[in-house]
Amino acid sequence: MRKRNPYSAVLLGVALLAGCAGGGGGSEPVDPSQAIEVNIWNRSDRTIAVFARWQNAPRVRLGQLSGNSRRVFLTAAQGPRMAISWDIVSGSPPPGTAPAGAAFPQVADSPGNPQCAVDVTAGDRVEWTIANDGRTCSFIRLDPGFE
Repeated sequence: MRKRNPYSAVLLGVALLAGCAGGGGGSEPVDPSQAIEVNIWNRSDRTIAVFARWQNAPRVRLGQLSGNSRRVFLTAAQGPRMAISWDIVSGSPPPGTAPAGAAFPQVADSPGNPQCAVDVTAGDRVEWTIANDGRTCSFIRLDPGFE
């Protein structure tokens, strides 16, 4: 008899919940066994569009996130290293940047930004925090099956 992964039911539940909430990023369903759980905490006061970044690949839209809020997204693993990026949707941009609706400057949208990049494999759970200034981020790894 084959032993079941105790976290597969949790990932499936999160995948279904994320899909129902419109957070899956694209129309393709995410296979929970190949998914990365992306927890985003937007501490800025701006509404943002959040993207997953993979080396040598176009960014993948995860979804939209209001200011001062958290949201969970699932995305398929597309490489060994992942970063996040974001664009301002509404709100006041940081001083010296483009108006609302324009992309953030390179500091927030660079695929090589070391603050926002982490090595990942399918089944990983990572939480990124976008700072109050809306320009920088940090991350922590979350234990499987816990929030």
